Amino acid sequence: MRAKAGFFLSASLRGIGGPEVVDSRLALGVAVATGVSLIVGWGMIRLGLRVGVVDTPDDHLKAHSGSPVPLGGGAVLAGVLSGLAVAGVVDVAVLSALLIVWLVGLADDVWEVRAVIRLFGAVVAGVALVALSETRFEPIVAVFWVVAVVVVVNAIKLFDGLDTLAGSVMAVAFLGITWFGLAQGAADPLLILAVVGALLGFLVWNRPPARLYLGDNGAYVLGVLAVWAAMWSSADRMAGVVGVALIGMPLIDLGVTVFRRGLSGAPFLQGDRDHTYDRLQQQGLSAAGVAILFTIAQALWVAALVPVSVVVGDLAAAITALSLGLVIAAVLGVRLVLAER
Repeated sequence: MRAKAGFFLSASLRGIGGPEVVDSRLALGVAVATGVSLIVGWGMIRLGLRVGVVDTPDDHLKAHSGSPVPLGGGAVLAGVLSGLAVAGVVDVAVLSALLIVWLVGLADDVWEVRAVIRLFGAVVAGVALVALSETRFEPIVAVFWVVAVVVVVNAIKLFDGLDTLAGSVMAVAFLGITWFGLAQGAADPLLILAVVGALLGFLVWNRPPARLYLGDNGAYVLGVLAVWAAMWSSADRMAGVVGVALIGMPLIDLGVTVFRRGLSGAPFLQGDRDHTYDRLQQQGLSAAGVAILFTIAQALWVAALVPVSVVVGDLAAAITALSLGLVIAAVLGVRLVLAER
């Protein structure tokens, strides 16, 4: 990954003149990603309302107000690809993986496809991301990245339960991965910051009361982008583990869900409104307040892991993330089960 990211950055420097122009390229890419996401998001709202693709509240899983359109993935995807395109960055591997998961997620948002089909789509996307990459991975590393795609897309899907929650937290996660990649000497910032720009454009429509949701199509797109960002930021195998760990709150929330459902005997594949963020809202915190709380927690998570990686090493950062994440997930999972009794 170091060589590939370095190639793009050095090629840009040779082709367009120096650091000052690279800064302009970065600013232009992020601005285009933000603007395109904002405009396409508006178009998705109009389209969803016209064709009747809306997320209607119910008495079980959907406790939001209004009827937002769950097509935000189209806005994020268009923003990211536009931001990269203006800088001349084209990655067939991530483009293929993104189109696969976006179409699978879109089908689920419109027709509610079976879980096995969603799982198959995530696996195929992970294989495409690895197999079409210019980097040749060792078999065990290739398997790690495919599994990472499957886990992360589902973690973000579960985490996308309140207005601005997933978008805000993942924007901080991508900033953290950018910081980590720069510390590793392995990332062109534009490759990741374009995602932040696209999320900013989306969040304009996702702020409470939300008019646009990520939907499964958006959660899956963000999941692939997060794993891709971790790949780009990684100088070696252990750094890849740290890059994935920096995704933070969605993965911890997934761990809490696994502990909670395992202890209570609830079906693992059945949705509910007992996530940590749901409980916080049920206790009186607003959706915006919950999102702010988790965004701060994500920032603290990044602020803890990256310095450990830089000062002590990637292995220490990976062990810290795994041990701390498991402890937090277990404690919160047990507390949620005890609160139910």
